[in-house]
Amino acid sequence: MKWRRYILALSLSGMWCGLLTGFPWLVRFGDARLAAAVSLVCSAVCHQDPIRSFRLLGVTLPVCSRCTAVYLGAFCGITVFPLLRNLAGLFSKITYLAGISTMLLGLDVAADVAGLWHNTFSSRSISGGFLGLTYSLGFLVLLERLRWESSVKASPT
Repeated sequence: MKWRRYILALSLSGMWCGLLTGFPWLVRFGDARLAAAVSLVCSAVCHQDPIRSFRLLGVTLPVCSRCTAVYLGAFCGITVFPLLRNLAGLFSKITYLAGISTMLLGLDVAADVAGLWHNTFSSRSISGGFLGLTYSLGFLVLLERLRWESSVKASPT
């Protein structure tokens, strides 16, 4: 594992999650212009429906519960990645896990749009968290696999 790349991914993900969860402190006790900038950036990736968003300190987070869960799930995936020992086994399963998480999230959205059921705060958070977890693990496993394959090709036999 390239530790510098891992630390960079962990740091960026942690800073992003910290910025999102620290947003209420920015609003209540910090810089209003910085809070407005964070909200504007988040509006590019999220609908920001206050009814579908977590609240901390009486302030709505700048992304909905599903987006928050995706980011926190990705951070969790990045955090636990070094603890995984069987990367070859995970590589063979991660595409299925990512596919399942994508289908679950898609089903949650599609069923709500079609009026078959109304998704809940919990279903949005769980499907988003699972998606973030599987996609981050899949991305890191893929990077490790590519690094390993390039080192095998580069080494003389």
